[in-house]
Amino acid sequence: MPPSPTRERKEIKIRTPDNPEDIPRKQKLYGNQAIKALFELQNFPNNAILLGDFNLHHPNWNPLHPSPSTLAEPFVEWSNSRNLHLISPIGTPTHSKGNVLDLTFLSGPYTAYTALAEQLECTSDHSTLKTYLHWNYRSQKPAKKLKLNTLNETLFKDLLETNLTNIAAIPRTPSLRDLDQAASSLTQALTKAYTGSARRSINGPLQQPWWNKDCIKAVYKHRITNTPTSKRSLRKTVRKAKHTFYITKVDKVEDINDVYRMAKWHQSTGIYRTPPLADLSKQTIANTIEEKRETFANNLLTNLAEVDDIPFDTPTAPSRSITFPDIAIQDIELAILKAGNTAPGADEIPTKILQVAWLQIKEVTLSLFKGCLHLGHHPKCFRLATIVIIPKPNKPDYTNPRSYRPIALLSVLGKGLERLIAKKVSWLALNYQVLANQQLGALPLRSSVDLTTCVTHDIEASLKQGLKTTLLTMDVKGAFDAVLPGRLVNRLREQGWPNNLVRWVQSFATNRSIKIRLDGETGPETKLECGLPQGSPISPILFMLYIAPLFWMGKPQSRFGYADDIAILATSNSLQTNCDSLKMDMQETLEWGKTEGITFDPKKSELIHFYKGHRTLTDTPAIHTGSMNIEVKPGPLKWLGVHFDRKLCFKPHVQILAAKALKGANALRSLSNTHRGIPPYLTRKVAEACILKKCYFASETWWPGRTRTKKNALNNPISISNVVDSHLSLLNKVVITCTRAILPVYKTTNTAVLYEEAKLRPSEIELNLISQLYAARTTRLDLYHPLRIRAENITKAREYNRTPDTRFARLITALPETEHINPLAFPPWEIRESRAEAEARINGPMGRTKAQAAEDFKAFHAKIPRSDIQIFSDGSKSESKDGATGGGFVISQFDIQIAHHSFSLGTNAEVFDAEATAAVAGAAKALTLASTKLATDLWIFLDNHEAALRLGSHFNGSSQRVFEDFLKLTQAWAEGTKLPFPLNPICTLASLKRMIRTRANKADEQLWNTVSPQYYKDLQFNHTSNTDTLSLKRATLHHILAIRSQHGDFAAYHERFNHTTAHVHCSCGKRKTPLHFFFCKKGKAFKALTKSPPSEAIPWLLRNPTGIAKLAEWLEYTKFYTKICPWHTGAR
Repeated sequence: MPPSPTRERKEIKIRTPDNPEDIPRKQKLYGNQAIKALFELQNFPNNAILLGDFNLHHPNWNPLHPSPSTLAEPFVEWSNSRNLHLISPIGTPTHSKGNVLDLTFLSGPYTAYTALAEQLECTSDHSTLKTYLHWNYRSQKPAKKLKLNTLNETLFKDLLETNLTNIAAIPRTPSLRDLDQAASSLTQALTKAYTGSARRSINGPLQQPWWNKDCIKAVYKHRITNTPTSKRSLRKTVRKAKHTFYITKVDKVEDINDVYRMAKWHQSTGIYRTPPLADLSKQTIANTIEEKRETFANNLLTNLAEVDDIPFDTPTAPSRSITFPDIAIQDIELAILKAGNTAPGADEIPTKILQVAWLQIKEVTLSLFKGCLHLGHHPKCFRLATIVIIPKPNKPDYTNPRSYRPIALLSVLGKGLERLIAKKVSWLALNYQVLANQQLGALPLRSSVDLTTCVTHDIEASLKQGLKTTLLTMDVKGAFDAVLPGRLVNRLREQGWPNNLVRWVQSFATNRSIKIRLDGETGPETKLECGLPQGSPISPILFMLYIAPLFWMGKPQSRFGYADDIAILATSNSLQTNCDSLKMDMQETLEWGKTEGITFDPKKSELIHFYKGHRTLTDTPAIHTGSMNIEVKPGPLKWLGVHFDRKLCFKPHVQILAAKALKGANALRSLSNTHRGIPPYLTRKVAEACILKKCYFASETWWPGRTRTKKNALNNPISISNVVDSHLSLLNKVVITCTRAILPVYKTTNTAVLYEEAKLRPSEIELNLISQLYAARTTRLDLYHPLRIRAENITKAREYNRTPDTRFARLITALPETEHINPLAFPPWEIRESRAEAEARINGPMGRTKAQAAEDFKAFHAKIPRSDIQIFSDGSKSESKDGATGGGFVISQFDIQIAHHSFSLGTNAEVFDAEATAAVAGAAKALTLASTKLATDLWIFLDNHEAALRLGSHFNGSSQRVFEDFLKLTQAWAEGTKLPFPLNPICTLASLKRMIRTRANKADEQLWNTVSPQYYKDLQFNHTSNTDTLSLKRATLHHILAIRSQHGDFAAYHERFNHTTAHVHCSCGKRKTPLHFFFCKKGKAFKALTKSPPSEAIPWLLRNPTGIAKLAEWLEYTKFYTKICPWHTGAR
């Protein structure tokens, strides 16, 4: 529908393939204002249908109402002048009060008639009218999808085996045509086998899942009687059917994925056809499905820049030489089989099918992928994409094509090759430093939060120095669709990528074709001249390489980029100086973009100033350059999901995210109550994953801690508040709502009890944990990472007492000296043994019990030659207050102990670290012994399963150096090789993480000991992180929690809140109390559950996991609270 100046009128253009002229336009009218708006129309179409609720009385359509309405006569004159003829039934009431209000008029050379549609009765006070327009156009039928759950695997494999016999083998030196033919034949073989072994969906009429036989009977009865009583009965039946269906669906949920979908019910907006689109390039309105597809192609899939592409063979000088590794079968399996079940492309082959067929297609796939990379060719069938148009959320105008996102559905097999190459390119781009260190995106161990944390740290550091900082953000318009293939190939050659990879990228980015799927209809195949498919695994890293020069311009340390989002910082003593500097940077950026076919969206460019003191918006300068004028807007600036405010207090950010999270928490809470709903343990998982993650997003960037330490005039440290109480209040509200969604408890339950029983932390403790783990993460980042660079600078500045007082600096300075791990030490494509292979190598448990493994070891050990060297190593952690970790080894040969050693790693290591260190130290020591020459093999025995699995392979985790030393020992040994034990061991990564989590648990425990209610103290209920209780049935858990918290269907509770209608006595005659279940003469729990005295039995039943399980079993078996002591449901 094209935009209308008034909500009372809507236009719809309808066209046929045979007649491009406009035929009927529908005008929806409401009220007298709409009638007057009709009179004012200048160009009313000659061919039109006019229908709606006119609310006019006139004898022309209602002879029984002789007195016309005020506007009825003018309307009749107007309609006659427009050749509009009444085609709705005359004198037939369309309203429940007997009036004829709903009318239909027709003009033009068309035939139509209107009649009452009783079968479409919807219990409204208006009758339903149905207009029949004689029109022979038929829309495309929706495609029937293959249903994966109907797959017959045996039949599929048999059909595939037959199909594969007809595929010619790929030659050793294949041509481009051979590769295209092989890929096409393999895809067709899979598709035919899948089609022949699975059924397609039945695209019947849409029906609501809650519709049942009662609804059908109610509709049939209403159509026969058509009385107010039957109408009310139909509405009541429909409401009951909906209620019953959704209650049953929620109560029977067992799969976590179903709960994730339910948590999004409140976000559902329905499924609607795409409205008419305003074609920005042609200044026209697109109404038909063909016009809409063309509009999307012109606006979203075309480079609108004025610059032309350049030839592929443009000469260039590479800045480096990058060696690209060969493809191994392990790479392919990881890229295809471990990728998840992504949406299939035009060939309809999902990941699951490739997993089933893998053993049959393994060799041909390896040959195909190797040939593609060697020749630099991407098969033609992999370059066909089905484009699905998805509306972007929360856009104000969906007639604008830019409010939609095109997603390319590609062949899953082809995406495997793209994913494999993308992973290698990303690692090589980091290792060879092709990209600027502050250009993040499709790279390992780099997230958007890393970039916002860097920006925040830099701004804070400048503010502490008394300077002023300005942040400018820009957005690349079109992003992937703006990439010109010739310029992309030229950029890759400049960066030094090998020729075969460059040729493959050229093949991947050219001669692409698409089919646009819109409103259930798939359009014809059309060619694309430029752009990268949005949905391909390799498009993000190729786009980053394409715009890489942008981040080497000017001052690279002041430029930040994540995919197509760019930010530039300027710092000086003056805001005007900042704007002048940013203006120059912006002009340089725009000029570079103009030469490369990159345009920037002025609507998404924003500016914000950071400074101390008070200054009004009229005093803050702006940036004006060319066609882009960027003013400072009131309110926060949003970049990468973080809302930056002028004072960097981030209160608007917390308010916005907390409001969104609270909406989801309330929706989750509405799905359950105290006796039915989603199991508590599933609700907790969803709350943590979908709600708390949302409200804690980017807390690593903004959380400053409740207080910070500063030295006063006497050089004494004092604590200063960071004024975050309002932040915590907003977040705690979300957490509490989540606890109420998880737990089947009354609204009046104590807040401390809610935190403890739901096993969720208060926001302050959780934020401290998140930020401290984030700081620990810097120890396993590569030296080129922007966070690692800042962390190193902070550490160096601390030696000179010049540490900047920023959020990030305070986190880094609080860390103990910790080992550094290099994640780029070994390429990810390095062939490594699988976990199953490692299990077999070390003779691991592999499903055996400890007793079985012990017996098998005795038999195995007896077969080892006595001349072989045997090393028994072990590690342990002291349970004393200091918690020191140590290890040791014993070396034996010929059943004689020939060496032993023990050592301490201090308090900053874990058992895992000690086990690995002891094993490696034992091996190093054994190789120095004179009797080693008498041994054939050297055996190491240790009881830490994970440490044993890691020995013998590269490891990017805790104690990385130890595992690398072991590999050196296995490869070569020189006289004197040994492992020195440092006098002051540094903290290992595993120990650091354990220390941080232990600190959070202690904070939880201290808080619980302080605020826990007296009745929990009477039960000697200590803080625990065990969540087994949440696995109980919801109704059963409610009763146990009610007994613990004393907030339930008890006499004292009802009297406290003045519930005059409550039943306060059990059927045995005694008053309801929390502990009545144990002493009730009818229930006889004191005999059935335990023989211990009540003082011991009751705490055991309500605190101990075994006792709770036994109590739950008894409650469900006896139905105590439903039959013996029924609860009062009206008290909640």
